Amino acid sequence: MNMLRYPAFHLLAALMFSAAATAAWAQYGDNQDSGDTAGDSNTARLQVELTQLEEQIRKLQGRIEEVSFENKQLKAELDKSNGDMQFRLGVLEKKQATAVASAAPAPNDSSQLKPVEPATQAQDSNDIPTSADATAAAAPAAAPLPKFANPREHYNYAFKLLNQAKYTEAGDAFAAFTQKYPKDALIGNAYYWLGETYYVRHDYVKSADDFRLGYESLPTGPKAADNLLKLAMSLDALNKDKESCIVLKQVVAKFGSVSSSAKSRAEQEMNRIGCN
Repeated sequence: MNMLRYPAFHLLAALMFSAAATAAWAQYGDNQDSGDTAGDSNTARLQVELTQLEEQIRKLQGRIEEVSFENKQLKAELDKSNGDMQFRLGVLEKKQATAVASAAPAPNDSSQLKPVEPATQAQDSNDIPTSADATAAAAPAAAPLPKFANPREHYNYAFKLLNQAKYTEAGDAFAAFTQKYPKDALIGNAYYWLGETYYVRHDYVKSADDFRLGYESLPTGPKAADNLLKLAMSLDALNKDKESCIVLKQVVAKFGSVSSSAKSRAEQEMNRIGCN
């Protein structure tokens, strides 16, 4: 729970470790200039360690993004549920007050006194408009994307929209990223979050396609296992259980030894679906 609540702490620790490694590298260079001849093996070792550290930081960044998105999505769902409830109650109260007022007799007219029947509250919930309906009807047209100095700035802009639950705008921004930077190191992440913008809107055909593209674009990247897992979940939502089970088994086979969380989630989905 603490890891989920304070993911930025781990990223900070990783960056501090990276800085320490860089300082050690600089110190090593000074020692080499002063006549240290241990060089080649230490150089190779430090290069390997720095490469591994960079990969760990990328994976940690991906996990932080996931936690941030999940927290924002949960808050949005709670806010929407509360808003809908308040809106429905307000509609019911107004209808009940109108019914009572229309049934009341005119003042000082005893000849029109009649029993007032209680207003019925049994209504089809589908007939009551929700705040989400009102919001959707008033949604403005999508604004054009601004200009970005580099791929990272573009990616961060799209992810900010995603955290604000602006799924349509975020989807447009991530889609533009995948078209403009198909070879970027974040292409797997971009396809993953593009797929998520469709998944949360229950457009499982498009989400499945984007998760598939995300895996194919970077099959060994930090989001490869997540792209495969969500591809399987999208297929299951489309009632394609057989295909979903095939993909889930690939997750376990390809990533079971390197990602215990991906393996665990895949096995949970397999049990839920009933894969053989």
